[in-house]
Amino acid sequence: MLTAQPVAGAAPATAPAAVHERPVAVRTLACVVTYEPDRDQLFELAMDLQAVPGLQIVFVDNSETETGTAEVNAVGRGLDIRVFCNPVNRGVGAAHNVGAELARRMGCDRLLLLDQDSRIPASAVLALHAALDFLQSTGRPVAAVGPALFDPRCGNWLPFVRLGAALRMRHVEHKDDELVPCDLLISSGSLIPLSALEKVGPLDEELFIEYVDVEWCARARSNGMQVFGVPAAVMRHSIGEARVRRFGRWLPLHSPVRQYYGVRNALLFARKPYLSLRWRLHLITRALALFAIYAGTCAPRLERARWLGLGLWHGLIGRGGRLGGPQGTGARVPHDVPARAQASQASEDPDLVTVIRQ
Repeated sequence: MLTAQPVAGAAPATAPAAVHERPVAVRTLACVVTYEPDRDQLFELAMDLQAVPGLQIVFVDNSETETGTAEVNAVGRGLDIRVFCNPVNRGVGAAHNVGAELARRMGCDRLLLLDQDSRIPASAVLALHAALDFLQSTGRPVAAVGPALFDPRCGNWLPFVRLGAALRMRHVEHKDDELVPCDLLISSGSLIPLSALEKVGPLDEELFIEYVDVEWCARARSNGMQVFGVPAAVMRHSIGEARVRRFGRWLPLHSPVRQYYGVRNALLFARKPYLSLRWRLHLITRALALFAIYAGTCAPRLERARWLGLGLWHGLIGRGGRLGGPQGTGARVPHDVPARAQASQASEDPDLVTVIRQ
C-alpha cells in the first residue's frame, strides 16, 4: 500500500480546516452529461447543484431516443437549466468538450464534470473548490481534483489509486484531511481549471466512452501536472450496470457493447506516445484479462466474446470513435443495457448483483 506524500519542496498536501469554509470566488460551470436519463434522478442531481453558490449548470445530452431527450428537456425547463442536445450520441469525451467550450464562452474559470447518475452534495463541491484553491495557492501544477466515491449499490468506497510495480492499480492510503496525489480520477466529480484544459488539451473524443478520463489524467501528468483526490468531498457513484464476483473479487459488469469500448480503448490508449512501458504493459494485460474473464465466465458468453474480440481487433488496427455496428454496418448501437437484459443475466448467474432502476 502507498501512503500519500507531499511533493518535495512544496507545501504539504493537507489543507487547513479553515480553507474548507472559504467561499468560492470563481465562476464555475457544471457540465452534466446525459444519456436516456431517469427524470427524477437527474432532477435530484440538479437540485443539489443549484444549492452551490455561483455555480452555473448545463446539460449536454447524448440520448439516442426522443423520449430520452424529452426527459432532459423537461428537467431543464423546470429548473431553468440550459440543455445542449447533440444530434447523435457523440460520446462522453465530446460532451465534456462541449461543456468546456461553453465554460469558456461564459467566462468561467473552472469546469465541474458530472454523469447523470452521480449524486454530489453542495458541501462536496465546495470542498473540491477549497482543495483546488489551496493547491493553486501553494504553486502546485494541478490539473484536476476529484471526490471520494461511495458506491451505494454495494456499500463500498472506491479508492484513489496509483499504478504499482506489478502492473496493477494499488490503493493509496490516506487520512481524511489529506489531499491525495493519484494517477487518475473518473470524469464524474472532477473539478478542472480551464487553464489546465488549455495546457493539456481537450478530452479524447476518439475513445468515445471508456478510458476518456484516465487518458486525460495521464496526458496531464505527462505535461508535468498532478491530479488529487479530496477525501473531504464525497460523491455517490456506481461503476457498471451490475457486479459479478470472479476469482475472489467483485468486478463491474457492463453490457457487451460497452465492454467492446473497454478492451478497444485500452489498446488505443496503449499506443499514446507519452506513456511509459509500464503503463503500456498494464493496459495490454488488462485488455486481455477483460476478454478472458468476461467472455469466458459471464453470460451471454458468445455475444460477449464477439464484442470483446471485435474490440481487441479494432484496438490493434487503431480504429477509434463511435462504433456503428458489430460488423461496421452503420446501424445504431445502444450503449446501455436495458433493464430486461440485466434481469436475464441475473437469472443465469447466481453471483450477479443487479441494478434496480425505478
